[in-house]
Amino acid sequence: IWFPTARNSAKGMPNILEHFLVEKFDPSKDIEGMDYDWMDYDFIKSGFPPKSAKDRLPSRLIYVVKKHRKLSFDCLSFNGDILVVSDLFLQFLDGNGFKSAYESARLKVVSDKGAELLGVKAYYAVRIGKFDDALFNFPTKGRRRVKSLDKNSHAYLYSNLALKAPGKELFALSEFCYKGYFIFTEQKSKEIARLFYKPEIYPINEFPSVYKAEFEFDW
Repeated sequence: IWFPTARNSAKGMPNILEHFLVEKFDPSKDIEGMDYDWMDYDFIKSGFPPKSAKDRLPSRLIYVVKKHRKLSFDCLSFNGDILVVSDLFLQFLDGNGFKSAYESARLKVVSDKGAELLGVKAYYAVRIGKFDDALFNFPTKGRRRVKSLDKNSHAYLYSNLALKAPGKELFALSEFCYKGYFIFTEQKSKEIARLFYKPEIYPINEFPSVYKAEFEFDW
């Protein structure tokens, strides 16, 4: 699984407090709230693709980044539902069975001062709308529930998560702890390591402990 962590963050990769997706941006004013209808749309509950224009990703958005003069990453979860990816990674998705599984918006990348950040990569906001949960077994043995403020939470991590049958090699899950991160076969991991900038990759059986350390919670 490709899971960027704060402690191992690569140069040119903003953290959760350093990036914003907005429709309009004026550097002389506070960054507008990201309370758009499309930001709150839930594919799992309401279906994909969205029927109403207000629920669809706009064709273009502004990606405001603080503290970075240049971006280098290829795939970064923005909020679990939306990812920010490079043009190279978008091509990779298309070549691995995702061409009809997402919607995207071309991004204009600017600093919080309003200066456009120019680099060798173009970036897109991507929202996956079709998931691969049905291709996996989620064994209850070794399953750990993630404690949260919501005592009724049913978010789990699976040390024995397993693919039911060979075939596809790149996967996106709607399962809470795995949403926003890509899972792939060992063979595909070699291609990912070769193509992209410093991907942080973990064996799927180690992911529960890595996730726990990143978000600092108790079982």
